[in-house]
Amino acid sequence: MDDYSNERRNYHVELIDATPFIGGDWNPGDKASMNPMVKKNDDFENYETKVWMPLIQKEVMKGNHGGWAFLNIYEKTPNAYENLTHMVFNKQVSSPNTDNSEMMETMSSFKYQKLWEGLEASRDMLDAITLE
Repeated sequence: MDDYSNERRNYHVELIDATPFIGGDWNPGDKASMNPMVKKNDDFENYETKVWMPLIQKEVMKGNHGGWAFLNIYEKTPNAYENLTHMVFNKQVSSPNTDNSEMMETMSSFKYQKLWEGLEASRDMLDAITLE
């Protein structure tokens, strides 16, 4: 038996920034994920939009990712998870068009490693929730 909760938690969100979403209408079998996050410092939103978003946007434009949206949680019900401040929504693609070697090369550079350290220090990312 699955161990799911029937308790409902509501979050009101506003879009901070997003890549284009590709692939047209949603179809049965399409997958997405939501990553809940906790902001740790004031640099967090800039790291997500100025460091991570340009990389993921390149992957979207190459057909390797379906889309990315960065959301601020501005209101929630009393029973909602208390510390959550943001969410990221990712649309997956079933068969990427090209390899991601350019992204991997960028991420392995010293400059990007230092930026990534700042990004990780600016927030806690909780386990992703898969939407099918």
